[in-house]
Amino acid sequence: MILTIRYWYCLIGIAILFAVAPAAMAQDEDEEDEGEETGEENSSDGGVEDEGEEEDLDSSDEPEEEDDEGETADESMDLKPLQTVDLDMGALGDMDPEADLGDDGFLAEEGAAAQAVEDWTERDLEILELHGYFRVRPELYHKFYIRNDDALFNRPLEMVVDADNDPDGAIGEDCREDGGRRSCNQPTLAGANMRLRVEPTLNISEEVWIKSQIDFLDNVMLGSSPEHHQDYGSGENINVSTIQGYNMGPPYSYGDMIVVRRAWGEVLTPIGQLRFGRMADHWGLGMLHNAGNGIDQDFGDTVDRLMFATKINDWLIAPAFDFPSEGVSMVSSAGRPFDAAQLDDAYQLVGILGYIHDEEDQRAMIKRGDWVVNTGLHFTYRSQVLSFQANDTVDARESEEYSNYHFYRRDMWAITPDLWFQLLVDTFHLEIEIALIYGEVGNPDTDLADFDLAHPLTLTQWGGVIQADYGLLSDQLRIGLEFGFASGDKDVEGLNAPTTFDQPNNPGSEQFTAFSFNPAFGNDFIMYHHILGSVSQSYYFNPWLRYDFLRSAMGKQLGIQFDVIYSRAVYDETTISDNSSNLGVELDAQVMYVSSDNFHAGIKYGVLFPLGGFKGTVDPDGDDTPDNSFTDNDLTIPQTLQILLGISF
Repeated sequence: MILTIRYWYCLIGIAILFAVAPAAMAQDEDEEDEGEETGEENSSDGGVEDEGEEEDLDSSDEPEEEDDEGETADESMDLKPLQTVDLDMGALGDMDPEADLGDDGFLAEEGAAAQAVEDWTERDLEILELHGYFRVRPELYHKFYIRNDDALFNRPLEMVVDADNDPDGAIGEDCREDGGRRSCNQPTLAGANMRLRVEPTLNISEEVWIKSQIDFLDNVMLGSSPEHHQDYGSGENINVSTIQGYNMGPPYSYGDMIVVRRAWGEVLTPIGQLRFGRMADHWGLGMLHNAGNGIDQDFGDTVDRLMFATKINDWLIAPAFDFPSEGVSMVSSAGRPFDAAQLDDAYQLVGILGYIHDEEDQRAMIKRGDWVVNTGLHFTYRSQVLSFQANDTVDARESEEYSNYHFYRRDMWAITPDLWFQLLVDTFHLEIEIALIYGEVGNPDTDLADFDLAHPLTLTQWGGVIQADYGLLSDQLRIGLEFGFASGDKDVEGLNAPTTFDQPNNPGSEQFTAFSFNPAFGNDFIMYHHILGSVSQSYYFNPWLRYDFLRSAMGKQLGIQFDVIYSRAVYDETTISDNSSNLGVELDAQVMYVSSDNFHAGIKYGVLFPLGGFKGTVDPDGDDTPDNSFTDNDLTIPQTLQILLGISF
């Protein structure tokens, strides 16, 4: 009985509620309409929203305004109905679901979440920035071999193919000069290459960036892989229809069409900047650490690095940890590569301390007549316990035949202080860089079975560059002098830059003192850049003169420059002659034009007069019996003509 009475009371209560609720809601609507007409507040519910907000909430009946790209506001934000149960409110910041979600289930136009979307899509900061360049370089190399052999630079193949059957070094009887046809003994190499370099920056915010460097058709030769139907010259069709690579010709086969060289992130914090990833490595004049970002450069240093940099009153402090080499690596079942050994890793610690002014401050100081001094120290420490070699037939990532892996004791450590100094006074410029590599290699012999029998090799290498120039005629005419020095080693044969310090475990050789400049450091057109590869175990003097016919604030520039480079070897024993240190005198000239819209055009000409250091006998077989047929005292005179066409952006 009691349950029955309660049941009827509940039914009566629900009926009264449904009867009264519509009337109350209608009364509230009338009161809100009256409040809007009179502009007065409704005292019963503490006030109503103002007229602007009411119009925003009811704007669904009005035509939508198009944004700058012709899309509606809702289309540009790509809003979708959200389920309040699944929505992670914390990811969008402070958000009230009842206020931010409209009656139709979409985000309200003035909600916190919609505001976050608007801040991202309509911010002033560009989301993507693109920089880089495109270049095409026709080049001609004439008699770069210098000695009529292949000791320094490869001769054209026409001169060496079938040379055993042809005393004149030509190909077949039809190529002889007395045969009435053009001689096949061709001393000149010519061609052209191209590159498209793109350096995109993804601006996540004003404090967070992602940067990268990507090369498309990196130095591909023009004519090596065009796609067309017929080629009557070669007798076969050429068809390159994939993007996997381009044909570089034998013996190099294919190269990658797209090369991702660098990718790293930068985060700006209140106390400094954090950088992490694969990035460029550059310091000072680029003698030892050179990024190679110039439009006419081919080499460049890239490091895998974790770095934090901060600047206090023009003082730069930047510690870093590098990953020079991880040695043996494998792939786990999850598809993730991992380091399979630790003692074969090379570790590198980097510290940079510099006093460097901002560019705007430098210009202001020079304009006031003040002296500008920039200087700093780049310090590197590297160590490695074991070195690793794999059998040529074994893939270190896939093979589990551990017996094919060869570890040997290395016990290597080295420190590299690199000091840089710059002085700017009016139109005078002085810049100096000096670097020292000092350390020890406990075992320089990779084939030594017993480490106890190893003879340590001391590393003592050093080099330096001094540049000084002065501007005349309102800085249109500049005269300058450059001097570079790289220490030598009597036990290292040849002046080509050594790629490694590995050498036979000779007790009589206790030091390795051969220093080499970075190959991206350019100081000439022929000898160091193309024949020797870099400045190594030698020194040079380079007086030069430059005159700018045109130079505007918008970037337009037209100038001409002349260089004279005289070079000598540090030791006679490292040259081919074994009794002369004189290497040669090179004369270079170039004309460069840059338009205000970043079009680059230039032409370079260089001629090298080789001296006694290149005369002598070469032992092509590597034994103690020189082949006298390679003796040639009549040296050629190499020449080069290079053209640069490019667009930077």
